[in-house]
Amino acid sequence: MDKVATKLSFIRDHYIDAVIGKEIFPIVTSISLTGNPIAIVCDFFLRKAIKSLDAVCLLCEMGFAEDALVLGRTIFELSLYLQIIASSDSIEQRRWKAECFIYDGDRQRVTQLKKLEILKKQGRCLSWIEAIDASKSNFETILEPNNFVSPKSIKDMAIELGGKWECWYHSLYWSMSKLTHPSGLGSNTYIKNYDQELEASGAIKIILAMHYFLTDCTLNILELERLRPQLDECMKSFRSLSECSEAN
Repeated sequence: MDKVATKLSFIRDHYIDAVIGKEIFPIVTSISLTGNPIAIVCDFFLRKAIKSLDAVCLLCEMGFAEDALVLGRTIFELSLYLQIIASSDSIEQRRWKAECFIYDGDRQRVTQLKKLEILKKQGRCLSWIEAIDASKSNFETILEPNNFVSPKSIKDMAIELGGKWECWYHSLYWSMSKLTHPSGLGSNTYIKNYDQELEASGAIKIILAMHYFLTDCTLNILELERLRPQLDECMKSFRSLSECSEAN
């Protein structure tokens, strides 16, 4: 796993800590979130994606490439959502899409609380519902955006974007999704011999690419183009490192 260790070291030291941690993250997260739904979504997505990428490195380090790809699926979804928001030409449409995304999450929470209320009246799942009641969850929700439309499914968003995103959905995303289910299709490395280093290297490259696309889109939508050279140079260095390590 020496080749994998070299790549993971680069991702941690140069990508996560240096470029993302010191250059991009502080600026993105310093943008005021008040009345800025686009900044809210970008802040949330970037924080979640960084956390997931860090966990991916740990899993690959331990030889759990398939489990790492489960988290890669999450980063793919975050990137896809942000690409959809950024796909609108006008800032007003981008803001509206971001507002719909934020509202939809709270709307689903309130819907679930109402379902639990029905179960409670039926005398079902009481011990679990009492614990939720104790946490003081409430039905208050944020203001519904004008002309609210629920975000599309992952499949429909990928098709709308077309090109590489649609192709990735039908191949890459499909295979990642199978890893989350108790299916032989998602358990290859558990039921047959495989090249652990090759599997880990493949997972790392796929997941880092998804994180790059999310970060690149974040810079675009927040008009932080001045930070892109550092990001692109880091990815260029990673590709060179990968090519050299795989050639040896």
